[in-house]
Amino acid sequence: MAEHALAQFGWSDLFAGLFEAQAKSGHRPGRVVFEDNLGFRVQTESGELFATLSGRLRHEAAAREDLHAVGDWVTLKISEAEKRAVIQTVLPRRSRFARKVAGARTEQQIVGANI
Repeated sequence: MAEHALAQFGWSDLFAGLFEAQAKSGHRPGRVVFEDNLGFRVQTESGELFATLSGRLRHEAAAREDLHAVGDWVTLKISEAEKRAVIQTVLPRRSRFARKVAGARTEQQIVGANI
């Protein structure tokens, strides 16, 4: 099912284990493949979907690096009828490529994850 369709995008037993608890909530896995000012594109087992962040995820994030980045595996609540998804959680990263944000702030910008 999801494991077979997402394997070409880097889905592994590690991420399947991390996702297991979320699957009980009816969420589905996806990988962030694109981000711009309008939203995100996520790859799912049934294809690519437009996604937005859940309000809860946005509210609970202490810093931008706590949110998703391109390459992150996320859990999604999917509306099949609208071909849209809402990102519920970000699975722990295996790796990340980061840099300091521009300016005087010391915050990190995650350029890519799980590379």
